[in-house]
Amino acid sequence: MLHRCRAYQGRVMVAEEGGEVVGFLCVLARVPEQQVDDTARPHAMVGELYLAPEQRSQGTGRRLLEAGEAFARDRGAERLRVQVLAANGVARSLYASAGFHERLIELEKRLD
Repeated sequence: MLHRCRAYQGRVMVAEEGGEVVGFLCVLARVPEQQVDDTARPHAMVGELYLAPEQRSQGTGRRLLEAGEAFARDRGAERLRVQVLAANGVARSLYASAGFHERLIELEKRLD
């Protein structure tokens, strides 16, 4: 995570409660485009977001995302992206409520 922060002008932000770290966000400010249908401009990316179980649905994730958005915007990013597992409904709800929308859908088939 720290290596990616150095490579993509990122930052790790932490949420604290009572002197304890209860969550963190890694936001990468300058990620080069990977998809052929995208413009050549870099975008920002949420690299990691973790919350202690007792912090979920308490607004901590939203506050970390807002801080990450501000960080990315201050560094010239016009878009912020995040990848989330399809089965992670809680995270998908958080991102949707923060204004994220589906951009790319990846499908997978097991080959057992």
